[in-house]
Amino acid sequence: VNGDNSTQAGVRRVWFQTVAVTPGVEHVFELWALGTSAGCAGYTLELAVDDVEISGTFCPAANRVYERHAASFTPSASSVTVSLRNVSGIT
Repeated sequence: VNGDNSTQAGVRRVWFQTVAVTPGVEHVFELWALGTSAGCAGYTLELAVDDVEISGTFCPAANRVYERHAASFTPSASSVTVSLRNVSGIT
């Protein structure tokens, strides 16, 4: 996926999907992100479930290297909307 190309920083969903989950059971969301600039000078992302941030912000630190990121959550409902959000405004 690719984010918005606005010059304004803010929270923008670059990917989201509503998925079935098991209430009360911990779930882990994992992704791999490609660094576009060394030292996190590129985009900054966060993971959210039902519009609540679960991961803290992160960015790939090495240029042209995929880096793994994961976050866990325990839902209270049988479906949630998981989203990857761009918080830097950089695509």
